[in-house]
Amino acid sequence: MAYSWTETAPGIWRRELGGLEKTYRFMSQIFKHTGHEHWGLYAICTVDFSANQHDIATTLRHAWQALRIEFPGLAVTVDGYKAEYRIATKESLAIWTEQTFVVDPDKQADEIIADYPLNALPQLYYLPAKSEVLLLTSHWRVDAIGCCLLLDRLLALASEQTESRVPAAADSDRTHLPSPPMEDAAGAPLTPTAEINAMTQEVTTRFAQKARSSIGIPYAGNTTTPPGQPAYESAVFTSESTAALVEACRDRKISVSAAVYAALGAAIFRMRGAGNDAAEDYSTIMAVNMRPHLQPPYDTPQHACQAYVSSITPTVRRAENFTTNTEDLTRYFRTWHTSDYNKSLREIYRRASQGLINTGSRPPAGGPPPHGITLSSLGVIDNFFSRRVGEGKCCVRSFRFGVCMMTRQMLLYVWTFGGQLQLSVDYNSAYYSSETPKELLKCVKEVLEAELAVTLTLTTAEM
Repeated sequence: MAYSWTETAPGIWRRELGGLEKTYRFMSQIFKHTGHEHWGLYAICTVDFSANQHDIATTLRHAWQALRIEFPGLAVTVDGYKAEYRIATKESLAIWTEQTFVVDPDKQADEIIADYPLNALPQLYYLPAKSEVLLLTSHWRVDAIGCCLLLDRLLALASEQTESRVPAAADSDRTHLPSPPMEDAAGAPLTPTAEINAMTQEVTTRFAQKARSSIGIPYAGNTTTPPGQPAYESAVFTSESTAALVEACRDRKISVSAAVYAALGAAIFRMRGAGNDAAEDYSTIMAVNMRPHLQPPYDTPQHACQAYVSSITPTVRRAENFTTNTEDLTRYFRTWHTSDYNKSLREIYRRASQGLINTGSRPPAGGPPPHGITLSSLGVIDNFFSRRVGEGKCCVRSFRFGVCMMTRQMLLYVWTFGGQLQLSVDYNSAYYSSETPKELLKCVKEVLEAELAVTLTLTTAEM
């Protein structure tokens, strides 16, 4: 492996970050002068703990410690673009727990997310006011599906009333080392071939042409307006509405993700107005889960604590109708991945990370700052995150995922949990009032209803 850990002192291991990790690490630090982490991930679940768990905070603390032993990546720290991991001891585990586990009886999750801090380590909050469990973590450390898998395992450990399993002494056994970067887990060759260079050039050119010029909607302020607080708006549809939408997509042989993506494009066209960039298509970055495409054993939940995600740039054509766009998108979603793509990951992210680090992510001269709307479809969360209904189990009543947005961009997350489809928009309050993402969600809903001939009812008040 290119990014192998090297033991530099007894129990202390170091390695260079992989290209994807460098990319996310760079992005996480671009607003560090504000004290906030751009693209910092958060995952929240509201949990009904079993009646026999009298001291929930202690139970979660023990489960969090056990999770740290199972997933050593939770203890990795980064200096610049170098990662360091220290094998757990009783003393170091106690210090790590003190730094990362918080019980706050007064706060709610939204208050913490609105002031998302820069963190060297992940943070787990237990918020008894609403029985919320909140995970904050850097994107270079883990991805969205990984967050789900980690929380799932955490609550499984809590359900089992697990005491922390602490090694008696430092153990340099490689089985205790964190999961490798995605490029290594995918088996990407160390030396690029002509075919890899050609694939890399194709991917990076398409990204530059489409994603960087992704159209958005008007934002408040100007190019010098500093960011405010990260915020979100969401729409949760009833189980009956979700079932109707899924059935309508099945009848048309399209995916739900394709339908939402096409509806998002239509909503952006509508909100920009007929006379505004009438010839432009809508293309943006869409995150894709790489875990099913990795080499064993990295395609399993045992490697949840790593960023195993990539990006594609699908297009909604303004001149085409909804049916054609969704059929094209569905076909693309099913065929974008190839073995050649896996082989090219190292070179793709080597170039991507070098470009960011060397240029400082500056937008093209004279151009507006990026303000497009991106989409990430997490699929059916229940596939990664059990609700654990039953005696002696932690019952998860609700789930939400998102990121701390510090730029003028918005990010629409799509997922289904407990049979209910949820659309959630993350944005920054300095550039949009809450009415803008609400209008976006309303437009997406209306397009889906009109094009799929369904009625979508919200579980909460109308937007």
